Amino acid sequence: MITTTATPEGLAGSRQEQWARRAGRLAAAVALLGLVALLGLLLVTAALKPLGYDSYVIYGSSMEPTIKVGSLILAKPAAVDGLEVGDIIAFQSPGNGVRVTHRIVAVREENGQHYFQTKGDASNGGDPQEVRLEDGVQELAYHLPYLGYFVHFAKSTLGMILLLVLPAAGLLALHWTKNGEAGASNQETVGEG
Repeated sequence: MITTTATPEGLAGSRQEQWARRAGRLAAAVALLGLVALLGLLLVTAALKPLGYDSYVIYGSSMEPTIKVGSLILAKPAAVDGLEVGDIIAFQSPGNGVRVTHRIVAVREENGQHYFQTKGDASNGGDPQEVRLEDGVQELAYHLPYLGYFVHFAKSTLGMILLLVLPAAGLLALHWTKNGEAGASNQETVGEG
């Protein structure tokens, strides 16, 4: 029977390998949790779409400090006659058709039609023209600061590759490493007999 004596160098190498494996496992777990959280968020926002909810990424600073640039907002359908001063709404701009998220600062009714004066919280004055809102106006349900940057990136081709392909490759590598360790451990046990 051959016996070996552990050397300090061998023990140090073994500890370094153990720490490297643990760090790799931790990184894979964090990547997997992040991926699951992102996919969960995307699924929740997609599941609410048939109910009229929409999600938007805020690119402008007009609503700061209330809603920061890069926030993800979820907006719910709103009845025009239920809207009041102070509500934050998402609507199509009458000038260019761009989706705008601003606060209502005044409401005027004329001949059964509601006209709204809106303004961004960061602006000194109101928007240049009143808007007559009909179907399609939405009221802010909630916002998540800075998450919009991540969602915007995740919807891009590069984001899909980095957030789906790389974590999948990392999980496969972790699986192969774990199987390789189990195989090496089995060979050492068999060779000692």
